[in-house]
Amino acid sequence: MSTEPLHAHARAEDGTRLAYQRHGAGRPLVLLAGQANDHHWWDGVREDFHAAHSTITLDYRGTGDSGKPDGPYSTQVFADDVIAVLDDLGIERADVYGTSMGGRVAQWIAVRHPHRVGRLVLGCTSPAAPTPSNATPPSAARWPSPTPPPRARRCST
Repeated sequence: MSTEPLHAHARAEDGTRLAYQRHGAGRPLVLLAGQANDHHWWDGVREDFHAAHSTITLDYRGTGDSGKPDGPYSTQVFADDVIAVLDDLGIERADVYGTSMGGRVAQWIAVRHPHRVGRLVLGCTSPAAPTPSNATPPSAARWPSPTPPPRARRCST
């Protein structure tokens, strides 16, 4: 894999132009920024990953050099956009690191495309608040409910 920076564009399923950047060589690492940020979010730390990874960043639709179609925009749509970028690069599996809203996008990638995620890193993020469109991801319906811990008993001495 080349160490020369690549600045290119992929097309989302709906035709939206998606700007992305690849830097470095090594295991692919997708870096997902927080809400309303573009790929420059990672400029201060991107090189820190290059000893072991090539980094892939993108401008979410509506930001930076990506297309700005009318909505709706959602973290699920952004997750599909990331998959379009990976497809454009010919990458079947990548590590994914998302911060803030990017962490929500990363979670959707892991739930909807688990075979595409090597390692998942979530920073300063949370799951999305339940809405009719994201209340139960399809694979979550198969996950068993956690077993509650046994009730504590008072010990007598």
